[in-house]
Amino acid sequence: MTDDIILDAAAQWHGQVTASTVDWDAFTLWLESDPRNARAYDAVALAETLLDDCAPALAVPLAANDDMPAGEASAPARSWSRLATATGLAGLLTLAAALVLALLPHRPGSQTWQTGDRAQSLAMADGTRIALAPRSLLTREGDHLTLTGDAVFAVPHRPDRTLTITAGELTVSDIGTHFDLRNDDGTIRLTIDEGQVRVAGARLARALTLMGGQALAFDPRTAQIVVGPARAGATGDWQRGQLSYRDTPLPLVAADIARYGRGPLRVDDAIAQQHFSGTLRLGTGHDPAQDLARLMALDLAMSGHGAVLRAAHQGHGAGSTAGRPSD
Repeated sequence: MTDDIILDAAAQWHGQVTASTVDWDAFTLWLESDPRNARAYDAVALAETLLDDCAPALAVPLAANDDMPAGEASAPARSWSRLATATGLAGLLTLAAALVLALLPHRPGSQTWQTGDRAQSLAMADGTRIALAPRSLLTREGDHLTLTGDAVFAVPHRPDRTLTITAGELTVSDIGTHFDLRNDDGTIRLTIDEGQVRVAGARLARALTLMGGQALAFDPRTAQIVVGPARAGATGDWQRGQLSYRDTPLPLVAADIARYGRGPLRVDDAIAQQHFSGTLRLGTGHDPAQDLARLMALDLAMSGHGAVLRAAHQGHGAGSTAGRPSD
């Protein structure tokens, strides 16, 4: 099979993954059928990211009778692969992928993914599926991953291999499960939906085994680790347009809002010890930073480096129905 045919197939598979219409079993078989396939797929994914970054300069006016799907032209976060398919420009994506493929290092199993304002769906050759959140970084060396930011992992059960993920000081080992892992400057949050994982770290007294329905929080300042029941529906809640919390430190809530919201958000030191329980909405018509400020009777002010949450002036009160109190 020629490289052109492989790249064309990779572009088609990437379009299906992006549109969430992929047959994962068939996709995994394709990835495993030829070592060149996974490399071509990675090249297509990287090429699409580069084309998305250059989208304003590459914009192509569409004729009035072009068959653009309804609403596609105005969708603010459409992917290049979907646009290319709709406008007949898929060849441009394949050409860009060919150029990227020529520049990719020939180190088997090594790859880096970094997201901007939108999430990215990833598929590994072993069938592992990853939803990498906005403003996150994931690197891979063989079966070892390193995460900064947030990602949801769906790992097929394979006793013959163990996937390991480093997040800050901790290492999560897994042979098959579904979980959400967040690393915010070394503060780790892990929520297990199903299966089990092993968590180890140099400052932990012993390795821990977590099961489905459990959650873990690690504070790098004190090396304190807390394990408890997971909040229902917390795994990948950002994919459903919401952020759910139970007694979560306010700086971590602010870090999430900054990742999924409109820009930097920090918490004034005077209120950094406060905790939040509830649900914040994401997406059009919702401003989670404003909603959080109303729910907690705080002020939201603008500074030269983004927004800051601080104690409210005397006389200010709470009042918002944008979030729900915790159960």
